[in-house]
Amino acid sequence: MEKSLLQNRRLITKALLCACIFTHTFASSYLGGYAGASLRMPMGAQALALGNAITASPSYNSVFLNPALLSLRKIPLIAVGGGAYSSGRADAHGSGEWRLPPRLGVGFGFLYRGDPRMENIYKSDESQVTNRPSHTVIDSRLGLSYLAQRTLSLGASLGIRYQSLPAYFLDNGTTTSEELFAIGALDLAARLQVNQHVAFAVMVQHLGASGEWQFSDGELGSAVADNIPPTFILASSSGLTLLAKPCIWTCDFRITAIDNAFKKLERSTLVISNGFEWRGWKEVALRGGIGDLSLDSDIFQNASSYRDNFTLSVSAGIELDAARILKGLMLNYGIATDKVGAGINQQLDCVYSF
Repeated sequence: MEKSLLQNRRLITKALLCACIFTHTFASSYLGGYAGASLRMPMGAQALALGNAITASPSYNSVFLNPALLSLRKIPLIAVGGGAYSSGRADAHGSGEWRLPPRLGVGFGFLYRGDPRMENIYKSDESQVTNRPSHTVIDSRLGLSYLAQRTLSLGASLGIRYQSLPAYFLDNGTTTSEELFAIGALDLAARLQVNQHVAFAVMVQHLGASGEWQFSDGELGSAVADNIPPTFILASSSGLTLLAKPCIWTCDFRITAIDNAFKKLERSTLVISNGFEWRGWKEVALRGGIGDLSLDSDIFQNASSYRDNFTLSVSAGIELDAARILKGLMLNYGIATDKVGAGINQQLDCVYSF
């Protein structure tokens, strides 16, 4: 009887792990099965409003979005923000970046993502869990950038990740959590300013990002590998004109094809995102985007499944120059539909340049 109970707890552990990873993904089921899905969601109100087409020219949070921008910051800045996502998920972040003359730039940042109050969780006997467990991801970064040429900047950031999630049920009907702490994930980036209006960027995220969950319950012990596949990004930013006012078009191609052991994934994915920013007024910029357009290998291998699961997200946002309140203060708001149709995601950020 006791052995059977332990086996059930092992099954529950794996089920909870898969559920937590899936519910924090921004893409379709194609990316939802991979570890680290929560880190692929747009970070910050600007990224959310632009449909996550942000890599070529982020205005802040560069240590996460493109560390090559750190050496291009003429004025130091600090950004803080937070958001509410569908299904009760929450988001909070902060970052700082500044330039060290003549050619260096440095930055730091942290990101919290999770579900602080997971509700309606049931055991195998259909009885409800009495406590409200939580799922937590905290990712911190240190970044460095070098201005190699007047138009070319290079950057890298080092990540430290902490994660906690419900692991198994206790006899009193509550749950207990297990934790993961990993150091060493590396992001590499380069940005080329072709001319006054056009910029290109390339970036590799999550190189070497891995960890191992250690689950134990009495005599039961098991290990679950958590290897986040790297993401390769090709991005552009183009300056246009709309109604005689400046307009910026941004585009990101995000490719997930190999794991951190450089082995081909079972399902390769290309995610395309596009964003637009129109500065029709001196103190206001309007943003919009169409993101999460997934072109998956199932297009050729299982076309009907791809058609059934095909969706995309639509986003919008606004930037306000709040210098009348405090010189150097900018406010950013973003809103987007959820990729899996579970609701609306929102972000609000404050950026202070000094």
